Amino acid sequence: MNHPLKSGWPYSAALRWGITQVGRRLRDRARAIGAELAFSHDGIRVTVNGRDVWFPLGQASLVWTILGMFSDFERRLVFDEGRPRPTADCRAPTWYRIPATGDRLRLPELPELADFCSGYLLRGKPSEGEVVFDAGAYCGEMTIVFARLVGGRGRVFAFEPDPANAEFLEANVAAAGLRNVVVLRRGLWRTSGRLAFHGGGGLGSHLEPGASNAEVEVLGLEEAAEIAGTAPGFVKMDIEGAEVDTIEGSLEFIARQSIRFAIASYHLRENRPTSSLLEELFRRVGYQVETGYPEHLTTWAWRG
Repeated sequence: MNHPLKSGWPYSAALRWGITQVGRRLRDRARAIGAELAFSHDGIRVTVNGRDVWFPLGQASLVWTILGMFSDFERRLVFDEGRPRPTADCRAPTWYRIPATGDRLRLPELPELADFCSGYLLRGKPSEGEVVFDAGAYCGEMTIVFARLVGGRGRVFAFEPDPANAEFLEANVAAAGLRNVVVLRRGLWRTSGRLAFHGGGGLGSHLEPGASNAEVEVLGLEEAAEIAGTAPGFVKMDIEGAEVDTIEGSLEFIARQSIRFAIASYHLRENRPTSSLLEELFRRVGYQVETGYPEHLTTWAWRG
């Protein structure tokens, strides 16, 4: 039986009214930045400075956010100049630009809008010749940034257990012509072994003990260093909450090293922010630690 409020003319009229209001607000927001916005059956088109940017039809709320920071977003776009108007089509996997390096990066979905790169590097960058671990490399943006920073004498080990993401990662590393990157289709965890994994591609893939999804191989930080042949000088992590388990399981190894960490810490563990849990762990082994950069909350730790 159809719900009386979700069938027939009143519901359809209300839905059309809501869509009309959303469209009107989006168009007004576009005009405020000198752009024109149009809806079609297969997407939302924003035209600005004689160039078209296409978005998925179901992403109206995200388009609203992007219009508020359009100049920053536009810097990331790679336009197809072979069309009647230069076009960036964000409705399907496409190329974006890495602002920090100018490299191109193919992504399966719209890029994260927060400037996470600046946060990871805020308390220091990897030096030329260093070894970097990029845990939760996704499609390779930070991997490529790190590879440019450490140069030909350095190495970047990019850990990405999601097969779909890893395919993009490997292709992006190859497209950038990098020979100092090793891609490992494994995750980091408190110990080595196999762990259930909630994947499927995208930014939200994560290790999930007890989940009934695919299994992936995981490594402890010390075992990862053995594969690399040396301890890393710099470790970046964004592994959807598994950062706490990885650090906790590797404390003895971390205590013997002098590693600089930059860890995404905006996740929650049992209603506690991972930032506070990470701070406690690092202080336990004598590291200095700080959390900041609210745009993409990051915890930095280093040997004092």
